[in-house]
Amino acid sequence: MDIGKAVVFGATGATGRNITAELVARGIAVRVVSRSEQNLERDFGALDVERHAADVTDAGAATRAAEGCDVIFSAVGTDLAHTPLHIEIARATGAAMQATGARCLLITGYWSFAPIRALPLRESNPRNPTGVKAALRKKQEDILREAGAGIVHLPDFYGPGVSPTSAMLNGAIQSVLQGKTAMWPGDPEAAREFIYIPDVGPAVCDLATHGEAYGEDWIVAGAGPITPRRAVQAAAAYAGAKANVRPAPRLMIKLAGLFNRNIREFQDVLPIYQAPVYYDARKTRALLGTLSITPYERGLAATVDWLRARG
Repeated sequence: MDIGKAVVFGATGATGRNITAELVARGIAVRVVSRSEQNLERDFGALDVERHAADVTDAGAATRAAEGCDVIFSAVGTDLAHTPLHIEIARATGAAMQATGARCLLITGYWSFAPIRALPLRESNPRNPTGVKAALRKKQEDILREAGAGIVHLPDFYGPGVSPTSAMLNGAIQSVLQGKTAMWPGDPEAAREFIYIPDVGPAVCDLATHGEAYGEDWIVAGAGPITPRRAVQAAAAYAGAKANVRPAPRLMIKLAGLFNRNIREFQDVLPIYQAPVYYDARKTRALLGTLSITPYERGLAATVDWLRARG
């Protein structure tokens, strides 16, 4: 499937920026969409892309943003307090697909499978979420799948360009670099799988070129299971720093939530981070072949270098 022009909804987020960079590298015309013209200029002013400010919770705005494009990459992120907006965005994106004939890939996570009842996590795992946030994610996915979109499930990501406030592993590494204790909101001994953010763009763009990817679920896995404690320790060893990693007590999170809405909202998904999770990407590899996955040693080193340069 050839892509003449693509549009990236949520282009100024970490996944959106990486997808955009990969599309540009492949010589595909790109329209980048975000609510903020200022953020679009900040992130893409030096790239040969079309910048388009729009609120894609609105069906008309989403349709105008997608006009003339073959594929919509829906990579809009919200903070936890605004998770319900994903339903509005899904409906508006579905309307844009219908009006323009564009296909769509939704870039999402794995919360809709929680609580995870079998590992490794596969696309066929049941999705019977018990948490409010996870149920909203499932509804978002269902709306777009029914509209014909492909659903791409990612692990938690980390790496350069990812704010420490939006990626727990980056946040924990930053704490260690600052000489602080890394307080992990969950079980630091529960093995988890993380994906290095620069690996996302190539895999997602490869999926977009396959017609059979649409209307299906796909897992793009990371570099395999690792405990958060071990990941932070590996980053600290590279940095020559001391790694002190402790689980954040539930009471601490509850008390912090009294003063911070996002921390208060996080309590709904805390059980997801108390349990292990890792992935089976055989379905995706069967379609795409070998995926380029950065090992933790290299990814964590690059993350440390970026966090240090960021200050």
